[in-house]
Amino acid sequence: MHNMESLSPQRRETVAVIGSGMAGLVTAHLLVCDKEKGRGRFEVEVLEMQEKLSLDSASYTLPSSSASEAKDEKSGREGQRVDLPMRAFAAGYYDNLRKMYEYLGVRFAEPKFVYSLSTLSGDSNGDDDGDSDSDNISTSLCKKPNDGIYFIHSSNNHILPPIRPSGISAAKWVVEIAYLLFWYIWFTAACFLVEPKASRSGLKKSGETLGAYLARVNIPTYYTWRYLLPLMSSITTCTHHELLNFPASDIVGYARQTHRKPHYTVTGGVQAAEAKLSSGLSVKFNTRVTNVESIDGAKVRVSWITQGEAASKIYDRAIIAVTPDVVGKIFAPLRDAMSAIPTTTVQTVVHRDFARVERYSAYLRDDPRLQKREFKSVLDSSSVDLARPPLTAMHMVTDLDSSRTESIHEHPARVLVTTYALEGGIDESKILHRVDFTRVLRTARSQAVVNSIFSTEPADHSPVDEKKKAWKSGDGNVFIVGGWCWDGMVLLEGCIVSAMRVADALGVDVPWDR
Repeated sequence: MHNMESLSPQRRETVAVIGSGMAGLVTAHLLVCDKEKGRGRFEVEVLEMQEKLSLDSASYTLPSSSASEAKDEKSGREGQRVDLPMRAFAAGYYDNLRKMYEYLGVRFAEPKFVYSLSTLSGDSNGDDDGDSDSDNISTSLCKKPNDGIYFIHSSNNHILPPIRPSGISAAKWVVEIAYLLFWYIWFTAACFLVEPKASRSGLKKSGETLGAYLARVNIPTYYTWRYLLPLMSSITTCTHHELLNFPASDIVGYARQTHRKPHYTVTGGVQAAEAKLSSGLSVKFNTRVTNVESIDGAKVRVSWITQGEAASKIYDRAIIAVTPDVVGKIFAPLRDAMSAIPTTTVQTVVHRDFARVERYSAYLRDDPRLQKREFKSVLDSSSVDLARPPLTAMHMVTDLDSSRTESIHEHPARVLVTTYALEGGIDESKILHRVDFTRVLRTARSQAVVNSIFSTEPADHSPVDEKKKAWKSGDGNVFIVGGWCWDGMVLLEGCIVSAMRVADALGVDVPWDR
């Protein structure tokens, strides 16, 4: 009898993965592909509230008439796919994401960008947080040149000396470049030599804010508001004031790890990664999860609504892969903790309203050095070889009144992709597609909460007494994954790291980390 039992198939553990973004799909993929003695250990079911997978759901396929290449009637080729949001990643910081793409056979390339920085106000230097007298440069250089651009930066395609914007004299430009170079070197050196301070507020594993760090290492207001914040906020997609409240360790760590490293984008769009990760997965679409509950610490009941009807199922484990505001709504043990993690809504718009960038793009198009590098302007009607990403422009436009920077990408398909769009800046009749995202922000308090949930030390994100201790990921067979589930900026790398953490806890092999 004992021998017969040993030969009987081992029961597979049932796992619910709630959410099909990058973190959810990577976790589900690792569990499904894990093999023990030739068979899968886990029976995974992905629960998704939309009618399609979330990772690439916001992206947009242009109508063939809007694409830079007209539809070929013989081949039936569709219009160009536009990733939303743009899925660029930097070597050094995104090492696990890059390794995963290489393992899956997802191709990526080094696109070349030209960044222009400009403001919507003509006589302000963005000094909302200090006295301009502390800046060692004439306030006349703070004024906007005639075409709005005050700096042009080339990424993955370094051009030295930097291209001089129109409206700035050669003498003033030399002074500006000397000033910028000095403080860039100073800030970079500080990132490598000066560690952010630990918090004195009693919060474990949290530290000083970016604003406090910049003041401590004597970075002037002019450099901060004119250069650092507009460029960094294009990554964090939040206001400059919100960015200054980020943990300094986030920005310092990013600056260290991406220093002199190339940037990449997925060739053919993130849909290629989604297809690889979702292959073989069982997915329940149109399923909105309403509650996740541990049962005696051994099983997990997941409740949901689908097509207006409520249902529930008991699993061995549950993995929650959604934003913290949703976690707080569906998982009671983290309801209070999630309220300490701020979120905001960010809108991305695909459109053909060229009014705001027309002069900027024309100026870049006519620059001799960019012409030699085959710069592709959105104003050009000629088609491009999309297999070889051309040199395109990314315009960072800062509204000084709201301390916000929108990024406008000149897509090779002759459309603009505006992220964190400023109000009233786009003609509604020229909008092709728009989508809202939930952006998770970082603060010293939220850093402490997140680190407490995922650390091996006693948790402290909620009041602890002898009868009740704070919940940690994995308790009651419930795990949390997501871009926000690590001690770093809320980016795709966090999705991979948190998924790998769950795999490690369950004894699952991570093939790209061998």
